[in-house]
Amino acid sequence: MGATESAGGEGTEEIQRVVSKWRAVADEEARLRSKCFEDASAAYKRGDGARAKQLSDEGKRHGEQLKIAQAKANDEVFDVANKRFGNILSIDLHGQTVDGAVTNLKERISKLRMLHCKGTGTCHKLTVICGAGHHSERGVARVGPAIKKWLHDNSYDFTEQADGGAVFVEVPGSTEMFPSCAIL
Repeated sequence: MGATESAGGEGTEEIQRVVSKWRAVADEEARLRSKCFEDASAAYKRGDGARAKQLSDEGKRHGEQLKIAQAKANDEVFDVANKRFGNILSIDLHGQTVDGAVTNLKERISKLRMLHCKGTGTCHKLTVICGAGHHSERGVARVGPAIKKWLHDNSYDFTEQADGGAVFVEVPGSTEMFPSCAIL
């Protein structure tokens, strides 16, 4: 099954719809932020420091709204992409930003490590679907290489799917005792 098939025809379309919706919100916030900063610069050059400060603060607020829109996009895209899985041994990172994808992977690995909280040495094999980059800007994968770099940098063993659209990660159980272990 190829990376684009893994999300399912409808799932892929739904992910693209969510990405487009939030991208429009983020693009508008970025446009407003830039305009505020440009106007602030012009006001400062005119000698109107008070107006420059006001516009600069407004630009910063738009920058914060941009970050919020990006976070909401990542959350919603993640939910859409992963709603078909009935277990935590698969994770689909299609449509995520690089930062969002790495964060979601870290959280999933943490959950898996907690499942083996007595350090039995048992490994979970996590399937990470990151896509081959076909839907990325200029068709260049960004999420997959970032995921592989993070896994390598953090000494996780993994293998790649032939087309590069997924990686299979060995996630060892933790040697730490977690408070939640008693209820697992």
